Amino acid sequence: MLSVDSHGYAGNLGDDEGDDLSNMSPAVLEFRILSIEAILRAVNKPFERVVKVLPRNFELGEKDHHEISGYVTMARFLQGATPQQFEKMLGFKERFLQNGVYILYVLPSDLSKTNISPRYYTSWSAGISPRDLENLSTENKKAGYHPDYPAATDPVPQFVIHRNQKAKARLVKVLNYKEQFEQI
Repeated sequence: MLSVDSHGYAGNLGDDEGDDLSNMSPAVLEFRILSIEAILRAVNKPFERVVKVLPRNFELGEKDHHEISGYVTMARFLQGATPQQFEKMLGFKERFLQNGVYILYVLPSDLSKTNISPRYYTSWSAGISPRDLENLSTENKKAGYHPDYPAATDPVPQFVIHRNQKAKARLVKVLNYKEQFEQI
């Protein structure tokens, strides 16, 4: 379910508990189911890694696994890029990742059809299309993307891990702003 906060920023409440399927047409529902199945096939292939990029503006403790949720992508899409380039690929405002990033690999065994939803490409912030923004806008207030998370200019595929059903991930790299990401 899509929403607009008091500042006019569009949000996707489906990121919390999963998408509301009750109003989906049979064709859209089938497309969504097939999308999730394709994601799960991809994440379970050998040498594929689901990656979570976190801004390095806090200390991430040393432990075996971290519980994560939110938007993720495949490591191969970020291969050879720097956090500075990630901003354009993942939809972060310029210099948002200036302190560097933590790169975490998500355990594929923690992903299932109940805790992920497709969000297609990062060109749509929060998986919200320009058409959705138009539909969310009112005569008095135009809905828009949050300025910290604009639509990506060099988009990559993404999906979301629901906030109420987190997945385990392990820290694999800490990158400086202009340091290239190389998969492990």
